[in-house]
Amino acid sequence: MACRVLLLIVLLGVTARLTEARCGRKSQNVKVDNCTGKVCTLPKGGNTGITIRFRPDKPYDRLKAKVTGVLGGIRVPFAGVPSDACSGLQQGACPVQPGQEYVYRADIPVSRAYPSVSTRSAQRSSSFLVDAETDESVACSLIRVRIR
Repeated sequence: MACRVLLLIVLLGVTARLTEARCGRKSQNVKVDNCTGKVCTLPKGGNTGITIRFRPDKPYDRLKAKVTGVLGGIRVPFAGVPSDACSGLQQGACPVQPGQEYVYRADIPVSRAYPSVSTRSAQRSSSFLVDAETDESVACSLIRVRIR
């Protein structure tokens, strides 16, 4: 299992953009379960819930969810997050309309195979809702996390 995770990281490193994502005006109200500080702790072998409140600036037919972390400078997806973000909408439904408030909720599995990340080296995790056809950012957030 560890070899597969390492291979995935290496393969993603070849194709991943190494520049850090910027949310800009797409940044939204994001809450991570059991996190009240500036750095959120994600327990290995568990799930961490994330809730994003957002108002799109234009209509989108379908949304995808992308949750990634940075390991050794390489952006790596959190496996197991459902890519169909429309099914995760707790308020509203697809297609989404500009100016209306939507609430997206997902449980993010944190694999035991992920390397531990200490408080001093807390990494940024990105949560994105993107247009399913164009990958255009609809909502995003950058969150400092440590994995234990």
